Amino acid sequence: MSRQYTLFANDLLQRRQIQLNELILAVVDPEEYPFYMSDQATLYDVSTDDEQEIKTRFEHHYRIPYLSEYGVIPIWKLLDRIQQELSAN
Repeated sequence: MSRQYTLFANDLLQRRQIQLNELILAVVDPEEYPFYMSDQATLYDVSTDDEQEIKTRFEHHYRIPYLSEYGVIPIWKLLDRIQQELSAN
């Protein structure tokens, strides 16, 4: 018997694949790399690290401030926010 899994769309993440890979490699613990993420996934959905550890890794990599809301908005929106912040600096 094969299992049936319900997967949610991830079109918005797929369009940002390069930025997504950069974020995951920079912020998520290597032992926690997700196999699949839906467009609704947040940073806190894919990492079990506490907010301080995520903030430290994020700020070290991107050199922009980490806001608490970044952990709870969909990752595709976070990627757009990162791009906006980087473009403004």
